[in-house]
Amino acid sequence: MSKFIQVHPCKETTQLCYLVGAVGLGVLIGWGVPRSLSAMMKKYRLRHVPQHDHDIRRVGITGSAGCIGTVLREMLPNYDGRLEYVHFTMTDNDIDGSIGVDLSQPDQVKEKFKGLDCVVHLAAVSNASASWEDVVKHNVHATYNVLQECVHSNVKKIIFASSNHVMNGHVIGDYSIPESINSNAAEKKFTETDMTLADSLYGVSKITGEELCKHFAARYGLEVICFRIGWVRFDDDPSTLRDMPQSDYIRVVYLSQIDCSGAFYKAIITKPEKKFTSLNLLSDNTKGVYNLDAIQQVLGLKLKGNSENFY
Repeated sequence: MSKFIQVHPCKETTQLCYLVGAVGLGVLIGWGVPRSLSAMMKKYRLRHVPQHDHDIRRVGITGSAGCIGTVLREMLPNYDGRLEYVHFTMTDNDIDGSIGVDLSQPDQVKEKFKGLDCVVHLAAVSNASASWEDVVKHNVHATYNVLQECVHSNVKKIIFASSNHVMNGHVIGDYSIPESINSNAAEKKFTETDMTLADSLYGVSKITGEELCKHFAARYGLEVICFRIGWVRFDDDPSTLRDMPQSDYIRVVYLSQIDCSGAFYKAIITKPEKKFTSLNLLSDNTKGVYNLDAIQQVLGLKLKGNSENFY
């Protein structure tokens, strides 16, 4: 039992905790836990310990030429030399050896994922001010085609790059600037179970992508992890936006390259408890408005970056 279970303090002191991850006294005794220790569970809860998925060997990454794609290309091989990565870009050899594919075209996606165990789907129009036509084509239709091909090619897992923009409508500062924020509007830190509220049509397209992922997980048994990603920069320095309209926003949603790559690596190698999981993925920013407990529990990952270290 000790190999998979850790005991952590719980605020509950008057009754057994039946929240996520908790078990009753009788179940504990059935597992062979001494009655004296079982009785202590009135003040303690059980926490899931992520398990390694040894079936993942070949990983496809769409959008490998983009910012996050570049971070993953450069950093993922340093985590685990046994994994093989296949890179997909809009045209052949956008980066060395990449496979060209327009994911919005079903005929181009067909058979592209054969032999892959996991697909990291990053490719998208990432401009938060993009038109509806663009986000529908490249963020909705393309995501549907990727999911369809994952099922057709027996891909086990997909990691979908969603966005903090699916929630930023709760605290947006100015709708004409989607990358703006009024952090004083946040009454609490948002969790993954709070109601989505997009700040833009781009955000709407990512909500749609999450719902497509949820449907494919339920209908076809595809393992899905959706990351609601913050802002990753090529220079990894949020202070370069100092004195710009997006300055306050990036201090809230900054995601360091090491936190980003570490989270994707953990998602690739971890066997999820549920078929569909949505997780906030931002660094542990002092000014952050997003709760990061779930990603630590599901993936065993402590996010360490902080935008304030640059100011």
